[in-house]
Amino acid sequence: MLRSAPLLVLLACSGKDSADTPDTAGPDASAPFTPAMPTAQCGMPDYDWRSTERMGTLIAADDQDSLEFSAEQLNALISSLDTGGAIGSVENGVETWFVRYVTQDRGEEVEATGMVVMPDIEGDAPVLLWLHPTMGFSDGCAPTALGLEGAAFSLIFAAMGFIVVAPDYIGMSGFEGPSSQGHPYIIAEPTAIASLDALRAFDNLIEQHSFSATPDRDNLVMWGASQGGFAALWADRYLPHYLKHYSPTAVIAAIPPTDMLGLAEHGVTISGPTSMALAAAQVTMNDWYRADRPLDEVFIDDLGETLSGIIAEECDDFSAITDIKSVDQLYTPEYIAAMKSGGMDPWTCFLEESTLRESAVPHETDTPTLMVLAEADDLAIADYARADITALCDQGYRIEHLECEGLGHVDGAVETLQRQLAWAKSRVSGESWDASRVCVINEPEDCEGE
Repeated sequence: MLRSAPLLVLLACSGKDSADTPDTAGPDASAPFTPAMPTAQCGMPDYDWRSTERMGTLIAADDQDSLEFSAEQLNALISSLDTGGAIGSVENGVETWFVRYVTQDRGEEVEATGMVVMPDIEGDAPVLLWLHPTMGFSDGCAPTALGLEGAAFSLIFAAMGFIVVAPDYIGMSGFEGPSSQGHPYIIAEPTAIASLDALRAFDNLIEQHSFSATPDRDNLVMWGASQGGFAALWADRYLPHYLKHYSPTAVIAAIPPTDMLGLAEHGVTISGPTSMALAAAQVTMNDWYRADRPLDEVFIDDLGETLSGIIAEECDDFSAITDIKSVDQLYTPEYIAAMKSGGMDPWTCFLEESTLRESAVPHETDTPTLMVLAEADDLAIADYARADITALCDQGYRIEHLECEGLGHVDGAVETLQRQLAWAKSRVSGESWDASRVCVINEPEDCEGE
């Protein structure tokens, strides 16, 4: 959830059957429509979904010469990384575009930014919706604002043969002007919708420019780590209701926060990274839900206002308040007690709406999903996500569980990178999926050196 290492350090049944694809095929699948799914609650003022007609409209698109590489150049870059061995070599050059596009948020048109990285290959290529881990909370933290660091994942995955679409998320505008609002951190609806509209922006980009690779929209992979794992799971949940001309083949959610209610209880019990992530989420949720609740309901003294300032301006892990050593130095006694014993609305409601198993949005896909957990994760605590796998499978999800013995948050994603990639390629190629691992809680295993 939080940015716990520089991005480059982090680098590192059948696969697709008739049940994998929502019943959205046909010549009109991409025609504009008005979504008919629940909107956010928790006292939010009523609003209506806008038609998808203008969603993904390009405001600006810019070919990034500084992020165009040959395969040889990328392999030299990879070999210089400490984690280069976890990545391997690549075979294709890449071309990168930054896009600014129209999406919707709480019934209004807003703009978002992201990047598209095209592999230098001929013919059909699977589409990868890459959803980044937490880089920060403001425009300067957006991947499109960070040059090579922000583009690293996307470049490497494109060089491996994927067309990569990588949104920055709402409130993180790194290209062609500032955001009109704050970043809704770990909030399901705006995260999913802006991510899916990035695919519409990609559709418009390839209509306006010529590329050698063409998208196989029946082979969509949604992949992310940490906050990005959260985003991948929610994009899959919203996709059949919002983006009917793409068919999901695979979801990979590495070290994702799935149970925000459980993580909140942990965050007010044991001081650590989860406590700070919860704090950031509650501040941004109060803003996005337009609740206008006084932050001193949650935070002691003026810490709520201090956090608001950090979120608006910085990209690091709350360095201004690192002297906090216990939860009672951050949260009020009333909030701590409430999170342990049933909650305090609207704060609990916000967290519930970002807890996947509690979603009011109907679950209509059974996309093959790989969930990677880290046994010693002190941020996205594995116990909660592990329990959620059982709950989600009861709802119809098909999840393969991989848990890394003794590894923490970042290492759980890094050490399994090759395995995640191989799993994605197997689903894309239609290889059989080991049914014995589906919806089974496996024992933690040694992932180091994979």
